[in-house]
Amino acid sequence: MSKASDTQHGSAVPMQQAATGDPLDSALQATRRDLAEAEARYAELFEFAPVGYLILNAEGRIDDVNQTATALLATPRSQLLGHRLAEFIAAEDRDRWHRVHASLMQSAERLHCELQLCVPSGDCFFARLAGGQVRQAAPAHTLCIAVTDLSAVHQLDSLRESTLRLKLAVEAMSGGLYDWNRRTGQVYWSSALKHVFGAHNGELGHGRSWWRHNVHPDDLRQIRPAVLAAIRKTSRRLSIEYRIRSIDGHWIYVADHAHIERDARGRISRLVGTLIDISASKAAVIAQSQQNELLEKKVALRTAEAETRARDLAEAERFARGIIDSLSSRLCVLDEHGEIIATNRLWREFADAQCSGAGKPRPARPTRPNAPLGDWTAPTDAAVRQAIEDMLADRRGSYQMEYESRVEGEIRWFNMTVTRFAGEGPVRLVIRHDDITPRKLIELEHERTALKIKQLGRHLQSAREAQSALIARELHDELGASLTMLKLSLATMAEEADRLGTFEGRFAGLVKQVDCALKVVKRISGSLRPAMLDTLGLIATIRWYLPQFSDATGIPTRLRLPEYVRLSDAANIIVFRIIQEGLTNVAKHADATRAWVHVQKHRGRLLVHIADNGKGISDTSVHRRDAFGIVGMRERAQSVGGELAIVSRRAGGTRLSLCIPINS
Repeated sequence: MSKASDTQHGSAVPMQQAATGDPLDSALQATRRDLAEAEARYAELFEFAPVGYLILNAEGRIDDVNQTATALLATPRSQLLGHRLAEFIAAEDRDRWHRVHASLMQSAERLHCELQLCVPSGDCFFARLAGGQVRQAAPAHTLCIAVTDLSAVHQLDSLRESTLRLKLAVEAMSGGLYDWNRRTGQVYWSSALKHVFGAHNGELGHGRSWWRHNVHPDDLRQIRPAVLAAIRKTSRRLSIEYRIRSIDGHWIYVADHAHIERDARGRISRLVGTLIDISASKAAVIAQSQQNELLEKKVALRTAEAETRARDLAEAERFARGIIDSLSSRLCVLDEHGEIIATNRLWREFADAQCSGAGKPRPARPTRPNAPLGDWTAPTDAAVRQAIEDMLADRRGSYQMEYESRVEGEIRWFNMTVTRFAGEGPVRLVIRHDDITPRKLIELEHERTALKIKQLGRHLQSAREAQSALIARELHDELGASLTMLKLSLATMAEEADRLGTFEGRFAGLVKQVDCALKVVKRISGSLRPAMLDTLGLIATIRWYLPQFSDATGIPTRLRLPEYVRLSDAANIIVFRIIQEGLTNVAKHADATRAWVHVQKHRGRLLVHIADNGKGISDTSVHRRDAFGIVGMRERAQSVGGELAIVSRRAGGTRLSLCIPINS
C-alpha cells in the first residue's frame, strides 16, 4: 500500500507543477525532448552507419544489428538475431575468432582482427572486426563489434601486386610497353621501353612519325604488308621483327607484339603492345649462321678425316685380330647376357675339336655371334657358371680355375681366368684358356724333387741323431767307464800312498782331473742326446734341462708341463731340439731377464710356447735366409707335419710357438 501511495504522490507532484507552470518542469520536458531526438539520431546513425555494428552477448550471439551489417552478411535482421557470429565466419578463421572473443570477454581493452566472413550464398569476403565490452549496458559483458568490409582494400592490394608483377615481368624481358591511341595520335612509352632506346624522359618523340622515321627503311617496307594483312583479316594480333634506331644512333633489333583494338566498324582504334630488344638473340642467330657455314666446311673436312680414320681403324682391327689370333692363349669375349661375341683362332679350333673338360664351351657353332657360352661337361660346371653369373652381376671382379682333363688318353692341365673389361661401357667378360701341362709337369717334378730332398733331410737328421746317440753311448759307456775305473784305481792308490806317506799331493790332483773329465763326458753325451729322452721321455727330459739352462745362463725360467705326453722317438727329439734352440736364441740374442716354457695338449696336438721379456724380433729377422737356426727349427717341425711361428709380443719380447700332431 505504501508503494502505491508513494507512486501516486510522486505522480501528483509533476501534475501539480505542470498545473502551476513551474520552470523546472519546462526544462525537464525540454531535456526529455532533446534526449528523445538524440536517441532517434543515434538509432539512425547506428542503422545507417558506413560500417556494420553487431551487439553480442556473453555467448557470442547477436542481440542487435544495424542495416549495414545485415547488408554485409546478406541476411535479414530476423535471421541474424539470436545466432552466433561464428556461424558467419569462415571455417579456417573460427578458432582465431574464438580466441579473440575470449580475450574481449576477459579484458576491457579494444581488440581488432581481420577475418573472412561468409554469406549464405557461400561467398566470402575479408572484414575487419573491432570492438570491446559495453560496460554501461544492463547485461554483463555485452560486446559491440564494428565490421568493416576490406574487399576493396584487398582488391586494391591485388591490383598493385599485379601491376608490380607486370612491371617486373616487362623489365625482365628486356623490353617495354607502348600504347598508341589512333584517334588522338598520342603514344605512351613505358620507362623500360625508354631504357631499350637508351633515352631519358622527354627524349622520345611522340606519334607515328617518330616511329616511322626511326625504323630501318628496308624493314619498314616489310612491315607495311604485314600491317595491311592484319587489317584485312581483322586479326587482333600483330607480331613482327624489325630494326629501329636508338637515341645514340645505332640499330637494334626488336620484336613487336601488339594487341589490336577496333571500333564498332572494325577500324583500328588502338594498339597496345610490347617491344622486346632481341639484338643479342639476332646477333647470336647471325653468329650461328656464320658458325653453320664454318661448321659445314669443318664437317666436310672431318668427314674426310673420319673416312681416313675408318680405313685406319679397319687396318688396326685387322692388325689386332692378327695379333690376337697369334697368341698362345685361347680367348673368348662374353657380353652382358653371357653370350659369345668374339673368339680368337685357338679358341675356335679348341671348340671345334670338341675337347672334354671343364670350362670348354660346346655350342653347335661356337664362332657365331650372340651364341651362348655352351654346355659344360666337367664337374666344375656349376662353379664356372656361377662365377660368370656373379661377374655379370658385379658380385665379383675376377675368377681363376685350374683343372685337369684327359685328352686323347693323356692327362693334361688347363688354366681358365675370367676378367672384366676396364673402364666405362657395357659389361664385357674375357675368358682366357691356357694349356698349362708343361708348367704343371715342371711343378710336379719340383714337388717330387722337394719331397725327395725333404725325405733326405729327415734321413740325414735321423742319421745325425743316431750318430749322436752312438757317440753319446760310447762316451758314456766306454770312455766314462774307463775314466771311472781310472778314478777308482787312483783313489785306491791314493789310500795306499797315504799309509806310506808318499805321492799324496800328486794323487789328489790326478783324481780332480779325472772328475773334470767325467763331467765333460757327461755334458757332451747329454748335449749329443740325453739318455733320459729314451728312458724317461720328453716331459722328464725338459724338466731336467730347464734348471741346467737357468744355471748356465742366469735367466730364470718358469715351466708349465703336462703330466705325460706320448710321441714318436723322432717327434721327441725334434721337440726337445727346438726347445734347446729356442732357449739358446733367448740367451744369445734376446737380452732377456726372464723366460717361460709352456707345453700343453690340445685337440690331438702338442703346443709348445717359449716366450721372453727381451727386445723382441723383427719380421725381417724371422724370414732372413741366413737365419739357419730358425730355418732348422722350421724344417724340423715340418718334417713331422708341424708348424712353427716366431713373433714379437705386444708386452715386449719374443714368442716362439710350435704345433705338431701328437700322433706324428
